[in-house]
Amino acid sequence: MKFLEHICAPNASSSEIVTKLHDEHLTDWDNHIESLIKLKDDKLLVQTVIFLGTNLSCDNDNEKDEDENRRVCEKQVKILVCTCRKEFLELLTARVSAWSISKSKKFELGQDELGKVLVSIHSFCQAVIHKLPYLGKDLLPNLICTGIGVLAASQQLSSQHPTLLKELMGLQQRIAEINETFQSKKGVVKKDGFSEAYERLLHSKEPPQNFRNVQIIPTLEELLEDKIPFLRPNKIKGAYFSPEHYLDVQFRLLREDFVQPLRKTVEHFLENKLKYLKTKSKKKFKTQQQNGSSCIYTGVTFGRVEKSRENENVHFFKLPQETVKKVNWTKSKKLLPGCLVMFTSDCCETAIFATTLAPPFRETKTGIDPRRKELSQGVLRVSIETGVNHVVKNLNYIMFECEAYFEAYRYNLDILQKTRIFKNESRITKFIVEASSLVDIPNYAKRMKKGTRAELVLPFQVSGEPVTVPLSQTQEWPEYLIKSQLGLDDNQYQAYKRALTSELSIIQGPPGTGKTFIGLQILKTLLLNKTGRKNLPNQSLVIPNAPILILCYTNHALDQFLELLLSEIDELDLIRVGGQCKSEILKRHSLPEKRAQMKLPYIKDGKKNFYRQVQSLEKQLSDVLNEVRELENPRGILDFKSLALGLQVLEKLPCSWCKVLGSGDWLGIPEEIVEPVDPELEKMVIKEKAKLGNGNGVENVMERNETWISQKNYYFPGCSSVDCREHAKWLNGRLLNYTPMENDIVYKDMKYQIEACDSRAKLIETIFDMYKNKQLYLTNQDDEESESDNDDESESDDDEVGVELVIEIFNAKPQQDIEKWEMSVRWALYFKLVEIALKFGRKKMKQIEEDLVIPRIKLKEERQYQDGILLRQADVIGMTTTGAAKNHSMLEIAKPQIVVVEEAAEILEAHIVTSLTENCNQLILIGDHFQLRPTTNVYELEKKYHLNVSLFERMILNNINFCALKVFI
Repeated sequence: MKFLEHICAPNASSSEIVTKLHDEHLTDWDNHIESLIKLKDDKLLVQTVIFLGTNLSCDNDNEKDEDENRRVCEKQVKILVCTCRKEFLELLTARVSAWSISKSKKFELGQDELGKVLVSIHSFCQAVIHKLPYLGKDLLPNLICTGIGVLAASQQLSSQHPTLLKELMGLQQRIAEINETFQSKKGVVKKDGFSEAYERLLHSKEPPQNFRNVQIIPTLEELLEDKIPFLRPNKIKGAYFSPEHYLDVQFRLLREDFVQPLRKTVEHFLENKLKYLKTKSKKKFKTQQQNGSSCIYTGVTFGRVEKSRENENVHFFKLPQETVKKVNWTKSKKLLPGCLVMFTSDCCETAIFATTLAPPFRETKTGIDPRRKELSQGVLRVSIETGVNHVVKNLNYIMFECEAYFEAYRYNLDILQKTRIFKNESRITKFIVEASSLVDIPNYAKRMKKGTRAELVLPFQVSGEPVTVPLSQTQEWPEYLIKSQLGLDDNQYQAYKRALTSELSIIQGPPGTGKTFIGLQILKTLLLNKTGRKNLPNQSLVIPNAPILILCYTNHALDQFLELLLSEIDELDLIRVGGQCKSEILKRHSLPEKRAQMKLPYIKDGKKNFYRQVQSLEKQLSDVLNEVRELENPRGILDFKSLALGLQVLEKLPCSWCKVLGSGDWLGIPEEIVEPVDPELEKMVIKEKAKLGNGNGVENVMERNETWISQKNYYFPGCSSVDCREHAKWLNGRLLNYTPMENDIVYKDMKYQIEACDSRAKLIETIFDMYKNKQLYLTNQDDEESESDNDDESESDDDEVGVELVIEIFNAKPQQDIEKWEMSVRWALYFKLVEIALKFGRKKMKQIEEDLVIPRIKLKEERQYQDGILLRQADVIGMTTTGAAKNHSMLEIAKPQIVVVEEAAEILEAHIVTSLTENCNQLILIGDHFQLRPTTNVYELEKKYHLNVSLFERMILNNINFCALKVFI
């Protein structure tokens, strides 16, 4: 009893209790169940059953994110495996029956308590059947049947729990379905969709266009049209007509799985657009409306465009504060990098499609994700895919976010369109496309010389000598020795043997049957036999000296498996590809780390040429860009001599004018205009209005100066509004501490400072008027000084025309009379010089960007080739399926011939196929299609089109033999 109380901390959630039990007390829990079986303590048994029903229910913690749910689910499964002991369940069945009829003085269970026990038994049995169907079908029928009998016999219990009897009978029916499925050794596909005849008809139809020409990003017209898109169901039984037929079906189904949620959201908006527009007009921004699997945001505005390091345009949009405040961006999965979003400013008459971007990576001391920090400030950066001409400032956009994560589809769809996996009759084509059930030995075993027997070295020794076995004659393998040395049961041995000797092997089993363990043993054997491994006997065959590719759907599952592999094999050359790795152990095995250690000088030298060229051009581009920004948004009067673009302008003018233009005096600006207020003034100014004469007058002067200077400070940072605010603060806050004589001195000094500030502000106001009327001055001077060139200047981009105009203005007025020139003439010249420098800068930027295109492409290709070579030299490559599709070009260089897929039954078929290359000769699938199937975003695609039938399950449905692991009680 104390053990259960210790686990169930006050106010702890079910997930916290499960985590604590799994991480700290799993062995204690096993001992607890053992003691229950021996002691047969009724009171403790009741408490245990209620604990199980409360904390291991299928419905717990649904509000948590997907990764957390998955981790808790895995821990629940392990606890259930420990709990589902035959003796314990038999004891529970017997005691439930006894409690319903017994009047024992020693222990009597009231009807209310018995009802709680039956409810807990239902929750417990439901969890077992859902998560461990194999175990449930064998161990739970008697317990469920007893519960049904107790409820049926008690009118009081039936009235207290009116739905419980029906729910228990539903579990009984579910067990019958599992038994039927298991007996047939088929998948769990139900024909809820089209008839077989209609499916054949659909597959016989020709597609409206070649799928390779279909744009991955949807169009607005596609989202608005009423007709059903052309789709054909996944052929779960039988062969496809051709590789093209197969790829067409998979491409269209996968694309529809992310397009349809966005289509439904647009439909929802158009049906309710008056509501959205009305809330907007009333400024009651319902800024984030959830609909199905997509979100609608209103009041989104466009901010600015910047160039990324790769010279691509990055558009910044601003989210309204109403949206920003409602979301916890540190935990939310909204607007992750790689999401597809759509903007419209005219109720879907036009649209902009974009993908969200992450800011450049940088380490932060606080550990805060910079992307999340930007979003918490309402800043969203995107890459425009289509419709860039519709991006306009000062417009309110409605933004649609599709929560079907586009990043997980984009690269897979791209590979389906470009794939070469079925070229040259790849070994796996016959299984994937032709649905063949004839499994042969791996292709590398067939390359033996005639009369040579292929052999494998097993991962153990007998009397200090390695043990070898013939690869194709498995009947000669020492079964008992292998099982005892590796710790395998009969089913695991069969799976181990088939995986090593077959080009396609499927290992199926529920949690607790050792799927991961057998996968590690298979990999240890394969790696031991790779060409080039040291201390091998002279066997006739070894595994090709190519990397083994390990695939998982999630980063969490991949990291767990790779960590186990590293703990089992010493000196393993493993490379983990992908930037989402959170394992400290795997960080030194990441691709960037391995790249830094790379010893391929000929590759490095080849890359350096492109790298230096790109680096040099990017440095030039950055310098020019900074100067252009300075010219566009000056922080003061520009010194042309300090700017490269300014010097470029001055070089085209007569030498005699270069010195004049290098200072600001010719514009009528004395040097003191940009000098900051003396910091010592802070110590002298006394904030006591009464002792400074007309205090209100002083205050008004300071307020007026502050207003003027704050406006002009954009151009003249020396006249700081901060200084004026400090003056006002001093004047209003500090008590007088000086003598009367000191007060008089301070008063006179302050009066002088105010007069100087007032004079300075008036001069700045005059200059500011020049800036405000810049275009007017330019136009007037152009009309006066160069009427003949007016049309050319307005239409031509030729910088020389502007320079000639400046020279004409200079020649028209003697140099010595420059101080007598009208202010408008001088400022017109200044603005014209800035304009010419800007044209030089933009022209130079455009030229550098053009020069960068080819070197960047070459550098990218060189890096991909370098990474591919690096991967080819590794023993093991670890990737997610999305990462494999994204880096497919590297895999084609690495040429892995053996691919192992963990949890393959949970992965969409297209995700596995796009992770393979034409070099794949051996495929090992590990999973359990009875427990979990691939998740889709569209329910209709599951039921009618079988999109949730994995490659793992489809191979079983097409009569490929698989090894079923079992739990031994």
